[in-house]
Amino acid sequence: MAAEKTPVAIIGGIALNANGVARFTGDIDATTSGADLDLEALVRTLKAHAIVPRMPKAIQFARGSTCRACAACCDGSRSTSTARIA
Repeated sequence: MAAEKTPVAIIGGIALNANGVARFTGDIDATTSGADLDLEALVRTLKAHAIVPRMPKAIQFARGSTCRACAACCDGSRSTSTARIA
């Protein structure tokens, strides 16, 4: 991510483990700012390190203005800056 100059944070189970909380996890979750993000460049950079999306059409999904959880729990008028892609 340093090559893309994109800020990133590790979240989820790995982040808990790094902070001393024991939790089994089989993946690594990360988040980044969506402002001015070139999704295609991000996917290329990740693929160069053998990190691939877990869902088909991940780029199209990421371009959506609300996450699936938000769409299920509100009227959709609120947008979210992060979405869980699972």
